[in-house]
Amino acid sequence: KKNTPISRQLGTLLAGVILLDTRNFDPAEGKGTPRDKLALERIAEHIHPNGATPWYTALMEARLDCSHLSVLELALVDSKVATVPSDGSNVAFSSIPATLAETVDRAGGPAALIKEMQALAAKRQYIVVILLFKKDEIGRKAVAFIPQEVPADGRGAEICKVLAGQLSAAAPGVFSQEFAQNPLFFHTGP
Repeated sequence: KKNTPISRQLGTLLAGVILLDTRNFDPAEGKGTPRDKLALERIAEHIHPNGATPWYTALMEARLDCSHLSVLELALVDSKVATVPSDGSNVAFSSIPATLAETVDRAGGPAALIKEMQALAAKRQYIVVILLFKKDEIGRKAVAFIPQEVPADGRGAEICKVLAGQLSAAAPGVFSQEFAQNPLFFHTGP
């Protein structure tokens, strides 16, 4: 409701999330909408006393520090689920705040990472878990497609093959018109 007061705790949480999601309205990042700006203005009294920019920097540093998280927690930090319209299968997309190598090391090897993600998929009824890793030291990003089933020869593996094929067919900067015009792609970039 428009005139409902917001508690200090809730206001602080909302303001912090808005700053993080919009990258502090940095024009170079291209994040944030006029609606986001209005929402933050409405709760401006909840911004840290040091100001938005130092607070954003501290929040981003804390967000990126994943040294204390398990592999399972890394997969859950920033995850979203999409449902395949044709059969109702759930596909989880997890942005991992670590590189592929760091995540594999933390898991205890590639097989252990796969096993842990398959257990997550089984527990949450995901047919596939897709892990999107942060850039490594030379600027490469990695993606892992992990079907729930073992052996990987069912519907999950089929979805993985289709997605991997579409990804490999799209050279940097060359995406299908439908994909390039998708509002999510347009706002977040490749």
